[in-house]
Amino acid sequence: MAARLYLVPIRGTGTKADPFAPKYFTDGSLTSVTAWSGMDYGSERWMLVVSDLSSTDDSFVVAQPDGFGLPTDLTQPLNAAQVTAVHAKLEAINLPAQWLTTSLTWQSMLRIVLGIFSFMQRFSALNGNTSLFPTGISLNTTINQLSASVRQNLSLAAQDLGLSTASITGTTTLRAALKDLGTQLQDQPYHLNGYSI
Repeated sequence: MAARLYLVPIRGTGTKADPFAPKYFTDGSLTSVTAWSGMDYGSERWMLVVSDLSSTDDSFVVAQPDGFGLPTDLTQPLNAAQVTAVHAKLEAINLPAQWLTTSLTWQSMLRIVLGIFSFMQRFSALNGNTSLFPTGISLNTTINQLSASVRQNLSLAAQDLGLSTASITGTTTLRAALKDLGTQLQDQPYHLNGYSI
């Protein structure tokens, strides 16, 4: 097969003895993995991974309830069924997806998603590698419902990445804020193991 992108959970505790790694790709579930590269969603325990798997291993990953495979041709627009499937997957991992439409190509959609990933990586580093979504916090939570320290770390992460927060107020939901910040990073190229998005 050709290299393909997958969205899978992260396994491991993050220690030297048990580093973070994509589920299935490093636990012996797959036999054809020779190399992989990934980008994590900060502290949210999910990773976008690129790898060139055998047909058998590819089918295994996409058949898992927590595995998701993207098409190999990212230049095509999403169809209605794909919008529904991607929306459900992203929302389930606390990644806003109400903005998805059939007018977007997979690549343009991914650039915004990876922009959100980039922002969340910076935020997680500033926030002590703790989740933005502990119990009681959701995508519909507004900024003014967050603790002062989390609000400060969100602001600092945006500043560090040169992002504007002019449209984000106390009543802005996390859903809207993350989409706004990710969109600002959509023109940044992303390279995973020689795979460009």
